[in-house]
Amino acid sequence: MAYVTPWNQEGYTLAEAYRGRLYSVSPVWYTITPSGDDVTKYSVLGGPPRSSDAEWYLRLSQPAVDKGTGRTLPPVKILPRFRFEGWQAQDYKTLLSAAIEGIALTENIMMEVMTRKYDGVVIETGAMWALREPIKVLADRLHGEGKQIVVVMPALRNEAITSETDALIKSGVKDLAPFVDKIQIMTYDYTGSQGTYFDPSTMTLPADSILRTDGIRLPGPNTPFSYLRNNMEAFLGSSKAQAAFSDPLGQFGVFDDLGEAAYNDTDRVPADKLMMGVAMYGYTYPLAHVLASGNTQAVSPPTSPTAAKDNSTEEQEKYRLRADQREAVHALDAARILAAVGDPVTIREIREVFTAGKALVRKDASSGEAYFDYLKLKEDGSVHTREDGSTAPVAWYRRAYWPTPTTIKERIEVVEEHGVKSVALWDIGQGGAWLLHSL
Repeated sequence: MAYVTPWNQEGYTLAEAYRGRLYSVSPVWYTITPSGDDVTKYSVLGGPPRSSDAEWYLRLSQPAVDKGTGRTLPPVKILPRFRFEGWQAQDYKTLLSAAIEGIALTENIMMEVMTRKYDGVVIETGAMWALREPIKVLADRLHGEGKQIVVVMPALRNEAITSETDALIKSGVKDLAPFVDKIQIMTYDYTGSQGTYFDPSTMTLPADSILRTDGIRLPGPNTPFSYLRNNMEAFLGSSKAQAAFSDPLGQFGVFDDLGEAAYNDTDRVPADKLMMGVAMYGYTYPLAHVLASGNTQAVSPPTSPTAAKDNSTEEQEKYRLRADQREAVHALDAARILAAVGDPVTIREIREVFTAGKALVRKDASSGEAYFDYLKLKEDGSVHTREDGSTAPVAWYRRAYWPTPTTIKERIEVVEEHGVKSVALWDIGQGGAWLLHSL
């Protein structure tokens, strides 16, 4: 399933270009809000933003001919996303208070589905784990019309698989699995904009260092392979399920194997019910080195081979080795730390970086993602005043993690290793055509 969003409109074109490799497309078009009206009860807002968007999904809904091979391509299922927004705790209590509430919600969604001739829906809400009965009412109604339902759940990521949050997620997945078509697990943003936590007490920092009190955050890839594996093994009840999700990169120790006895057969979810999230984007982080004094220092990115040697594998490897050695010399225990919050990075910014100048690209083994370092002027227009009184713009030293076609291929292979046959790509307009080549 490929997500398409109005803010990355290249996705509309890509969905048609690669339709032969997609089973379904989920346009991100709808929100559901509690209206407070005793008659309407729940408002379904949104729809195709432009008339051309309506024409687009209707084309996908019909068979087509592949111009390259001449073969007939089947219709693509259209499952728009409906997301709960603006809901308070009391609104959820009201929804759960009586069967009529779930029926009212269902009928408002069904009116849009039937009018637009959609093939089903994707439902997303932060309280999905608690909505078994309303979702069952909706699922039964959709299935009665030959439609499909996919529900979205967060990934397991807390300190222990038995933590309260993870327990709610696991319980929700188990409860929903019998009557929905797929449960999409959002296995992305493991590192996210805030980075991953690093215990400063493990570093040789001065006792009064601000890093000891404020903590240290590290950059990292969006989706480590172990993050994918740990989630699948937990939901599938595998004997390889891991005890903790706080460190899929293996920085702070090894996971303990809970063993088969830690799971009850009733907790297992059939593999054909799971759909794993695959991120088609990465993050860029402003970074700094840590000095022995406990202060931080900005440094310049590692150099790339000269233009004439760009395509030389030996030269590329030599420069990567130099960059790794340089990090080992400058850093204490952490190679680089976050100097500020990171940002999602799109294919457009990647293109700009490589158009403006050369960057040394390296591969992160834990995730298959590529990463590279570069300089970017600070967004606030900050300037540095030199000793002679002249000024110069201040630039962030940045590191970007970004999936390549090989990354996408390897993620899908990890998913298939566990017998799971479905993935959800978020979002194809953000990643661009390059990342769809591996499908």
